[in-house]
Amino acid sequence: EPEMKYMGCFTSEDAFSSDKKYAGGTSGAHLSLARHHASSNGKKYVAIARGGPDGHAFAFNKLSGEPDGGGESCTRGCVDNARKPCGCADAACSEPPPPGQENNRRWAVYQLVGSGSSSSSSASSSSSSSASSSASSKKASNSEES
Repeated sequence: EPEMKYMGCFTSEDAFSSDKKYAGGTSGAHLSLARHHASSNGKKYVAIARGGPDGHAFAFNKLSGEPDGGGESCTRGCVDNARKPCGCADAACSEPPPPGQENNRRWAVYQLVGSGSSSSSSASSSSSSSASSSASSKKASNSEES
């Protein structure tokens, strides 16, 4: 599984690119499930807004703007890892709704980085280099034919 880098707390879904994919329920409260949602959909980022035992999550590829959320609502821990922020949703937020936002959310945003363990990253880099060398040899044989 990829590592997670905390990018900050955001108050608006507008910071997430339009390719965002929603997941509700436990994926919005458990960092491991949110990470799986992002990686299984090939996305680089995941945003989590935890209610209680469940919440909301979006997986997406581009994050825009700077973190604009603060306060204790942003730093509420995840169900499966209390040391990692999972944001808040609705009544779980202690601050009022952000101006211009339909929902009261504080999104904890994480970037997925690397592949998690050094052994799997070296294996994937060697397989990708062999794939690129076979692709370049195919190009060479194609150019010889023409």
